[in-house]
Amino acid sequence: MDETEGHTVIRHLKIGYLGTDHSWEQLLTQSGTDWTRIHTTTSVDVTKYSTVIAGRRVSHNEKADIEKYLSRGGALLDTTGQFATRPTTHRRLDTVEPDSFLSHIGRIDVHGTVNVVGSGGLLNGMTWFDPDPGRNYAFFGLPVRQLWKDYRTVHRPFGVSKGNLTAERTALRSSTPYLQLLLDTLNKLHNQADLPFVHRWWSPDVHRRAATFRIDTDYSSVKQLSAVSRSAIDYAIPLTWFLHTHHHRNDLSTIKNMIPEHDEVALHGYRHYEYSTKEQYRSDIHTAFDHLREGGFHPAGYAAPYGHWSEALASALCEFPFRYSSEFSYDFDALPSTPEATGIRQLPVHPVSLGSFRRFGSSPEQGVRYFRELLKEFEFKKHPVHLYHHPRDATADQLANLFDAATSDELHWMSYTVWADWWAIRCRTDFSPVFDTQKNRLIFSDTCRNACPIAIHTGDLFCLTTDSEADLEEQTFHPYINPELKSWNAEQMNQPRLTYFQLLKDRWMTHLWRNRA
Repeated sequence: MDETEGHTVIRHLKIGYLGTDHSWEQLLTQSGTDWTRIHTTTSVDVTKYSTVIAGRRVSHNEKADIEKYLSRGGALLDTTGQFATRPTTHRRLDTVEPDSFLSHIGRIDVHGTVNVVGSGGLLNGMTWFDPDPGRNYAFFGLPVRQLWKDYRTVHRPFGVSKGNLTAERTALRSSTPYLQLLLDTLNKLHNQADLPFVHRWWSPDVHRRAATFRIDTDYSSVKQLSAVSRSAIDYAIPLTWFLHTHHHRNDLSTIKNMIPEHDEVALHGYRHYEYSTKEQYRSDIHTAFDHLREGGFHPAGYAAPYGHWSEALASALCEFPFRYSSEFSYDFDALPSTPEATGIRQLPVHPVSLGSFRRFGSSPEQGVRYFRELLKEFEFKKHPVHLYHHPRDATADQLANLFDAATSDELHWMSYTVWADWWAIRCRTDFSPVFDTQKNRLIFSDTCRNACPIAIHTGDLFCLTTDSEADLEEQTFHPYINPELKSWNAEQMNQPRLTYFQLLKDRWMTHLWRNRA
């Protein structure tokens, strides 16, 4: 029965997830929607759930319940195709070039089997909206279940300027395009139902995007560390130092006195080495922990040498009290998530540093230009910024140019622990959004006030608020998708790429370096 006050109808903007897949739950948590797992379909009601996600096969009775919910004005995102009015099939894909309607997302790495609608739809049939205006249904065939479970890596090219290319080993997939497509699909389903789409924002305030700057101290001298610290202080950028502990074991008191209080020291292993067993990682991390604690440090986080993520590392991390780790062969250029294998939050980072360009003969100026254009891309996407640097990889002037490029009133620079702690607040903030369809007003739980901005989408427009109520007639909405982003993505996908032999050579050279004695 509808919740009514006279002629007022209250709609809860809650997403009901029918399934138990960890990757789907992580993606929904990244999205910031008010979602919950549905255990029984008999309680599904249009006033209680604005959208239901069918994440598993359903029984005959469950299908009848959901079809009834759809007929009464509910919305369904179907990941299996069992509710589709067109036939679905499977297809093997490596990458997908988005259609013009979705070109703001950019290239999507799949590397697996996807579900597709037999004819029509977007993304080669992986996304399809029912044309029946009385049926608010979307088919979503991207293989979300593969995210964060496949530990394979790829030697990936990077570059946003012609002739300015490099490559790094990364996770096979980034979760970001999956998340963006999910947000777009949920937004359209809500729009078709004449409802706003709302979710927690991914930065702590409405005017600035979250930003972190990580320093991996691999084999650097104290003099080089000091130069980086002084430059960061000049630009008011707090740093998170991931210490190569064996190399700096005799410098810890000097480092402690050198860095400012707002900086953070975390752990980059004892020896800068990529191990193959849990015991090797456990021993290495334990030794590094002991040295840092003796030096007066209490590291809350860990970053594996060479950004390497593996089952062996995941097993070892479970034995330590880390609040976060950061490995770009787990995920990269993405929002935080929590691996099922560890329960320790992952803070993704952009996997390219200034040193990445030297291997391909690029000049320092080209490297800085890359980051200037990368920051512009993140601005178009409204995405947080997470960069990293090795002190040995640049002169003081080159680093100053990089810090200068990263200096903006639109960026909220913070340490890794501050970012991880705020993300934890975001995840547990209850904002319980409801929509008064008569007054065109959103109401949020008081517990979310000032804890986390809320994004409100109405079609192609959006706004951010920290208020507990939002009258949609009084909000100032802006386009969510920057009009320059589509042309930007098209330019990147059509730019010259590294050759197969360049990638092969770099992959083997870096492999030999990582595994040297």
